[in-house]
Formats: sequence, C-alpha cells, structure tokens
Amino acid sequence: MVSGRRSHPLSPREDAEGRWAAFTAALLRGVTLSLLVALVGSSLMAFLIAWTGWLTLHSGVLLLINYLSVATGALTGARQCQHWGWFLGGSIGLFYGLIAFSLSTAAGGNLNVLSVLQGGVLLFLVGALAGMIGVNL
Repeated sequence: MVSGRRSHPLSPREDAEGRWAAFTAALLRGVTLSLLVALVGSSLMAFLIAWTGWLTLHSGVLLLINYLSVATGALTGARQCQHWGWFLGGSIGLFYGLIAFSLSTAAGGNLNVLSVLQGGVLLFLVGALAGMIGVNL
C-alpha cells in the first residue's frame, strides 16, 4: 500500500471516536486562541488609555473585543475540525464566557444573573455563526 490509506473503512465507533477527538482538540485550540486574542486586545486598550489619557472606556469596546475573540477562536476551531461548526463555535463561546465570568467574579465583579445569561446567549450565537463560517472555509 503506497498511499497510506486504509484498505478497510473505519467502523462507526472508530469514526465517532476520531470525530470527538478532533472536536475536543479544536475546542481547546479555539478557547485558547479566544483567550489570547482577548488578552492582546485588552492589553492594547490598556496601553491606549495609559498613553492618551483617555479616561472613559465605553463598555461597547470591551464587548467588541470579547465578540471578536470568540469569533476568531470559533472560526479557527471549526476550520480545524471540519465538523459540527455551529456546535463547536457555540461551545467555544460558552467556555470563553464561563472563563471570563469566573475571572470577573474572582476579581470582585458584580453578579447580575440576567446580564450573565444574556452574555452567554450572545457569546454562543457569535461563536455558532463564526463556527458555521469556519467549517465552510
């Protein structure tokens, strides 16, 4: 066998295990990339505020950084996995949201259940949309 291809097809169990392994790897990669993009974006905003004396920071800028972070991670993860784009992207958005919520709570942030649920839904939707786009690239 020269091409390195299997002479027999994968069993359904082997195929499912391979897809879940690819899903898990893509999920970890996407969440990690999302966190890195958020860290870089937040750092750039901090430097901009420090250097320009811009004292007011609109919450829309931070939301934009969060949504772009999730979209970047979901797009990359779905492109790597090539399966379940909306589910993978939405999962990346939810895991990112859980990590951001945990860090915010640990730093003494307020707990507003309605805004947490709204943020989780929006992060899921942004991630799902980016995942659908990423799986088709």
